[in-house]
Amino acid sequence: MRQDDPVIELRDLSVRYDDHLAVDGVSFALRTGESLGLVGESGSGKSTILRAIAGMARHEGTLLHRGKPLGSSRDRGFQRTVQMVFQDP
Repeated sequence: MRQDDPVIELRDLSVRYDDHLAVDGVSFALRTGESLGLVGESGSGKSTILRAIAGMARHEGTLLHRGKPLGSSRDRGFQRTVQMVFQDP
C-alpha cells in the first residue's frame, strides 16, 4: 500500500431501514493522517454511515479497507487503523 492510498474508502454507500433510505450514495476516501468530521442535521445519516463502516448496519455499495473489501467482520488490523467517535446520544 502506497502512502497516498486510502485507508478507508466508501463508494456509493446506501443504507435502508425498512422503507426509509437513511443514506443514499455516499462516497469518500480517507488517507493516512487525515481526519473526517461528519456534520449534518439530526437524522441526516451521520451515525448510520459510521455504523455501516463498523459493520453494525447492512448496506449497499462498496467499503474498502486498505484497498480490500470489508467483509461482515472487522479484524484487529481494521480496528487498529480506523477509530470512530460516535455522537453522544
